[in-house]
Amino acid sequence: MSKHEKQSSILPPLQRKIVLHLAKTGPQTINETVKKIKHSYKPSWTAFNSLEEKGIVRKGKMKEYRGREYPLYWLTEEGVIAALIEGASPTDLLTKTKEVYPNNQNLQYGLEMAPHLNRDIFRILLTTFQSKGKLEPVDLGTMFFTQMETDTTLEQMVKTVETMKKYPKEYQRFKELLSRMQEHFDKLAKIL
Repeated sequence: MSKHEKQSSILPPLQRKIVLHLAKTGPQTINETVKKIKHSYKPSWTAFNSLEEKGIVRKGKMKEYRGREYPLYWLTEEGVIAALIEGASPTDLLTKTKEVYPNNQNLQYGLEMAPHLNRDIFRILLTTFQSKGKLEPVDLGTMFFTQMETDTTLEQMVKTVETMKKYPKEYQRFKELLSRMQEHFDKLAKIL
């Protein structure tokens, strides 16, 4: 892990490892995860509890093993954004998110936009999600404008807009937001 990655991490190392593993593999029991990440059970169990308290992971379906049921854990919507901050692959997350949250178009839209966004934008998305409990198209539009203030090229903006077009409802809302903002900028330009 590079110095920059250490500074940008929002989770302790074991929790980060668990989140990145779940982002890649999908829902798993604690025991399955412990075996895959090659860590001890007790600290991993504590890490899972902490992640659950933070709202990063949640129990989902149950898995039966030898006559007993064990909960499968996966990322919450907030956890998906946290995984992006931690460096998870947006492609892996999108695949798993479509399985776990098949009706959450906003989250899927955000994940498709993720490769076009600066990693720091994910922190803003997480803060927005934590304060509002959800992401709305206007939030993603705001992130787009924030992204434009970075070193984004015209080619990157074109790819971003192409991605937006895959989601007609969100794309229309974005166009409406852009139109309203243009009106405000025009008014401001007259004042200046």
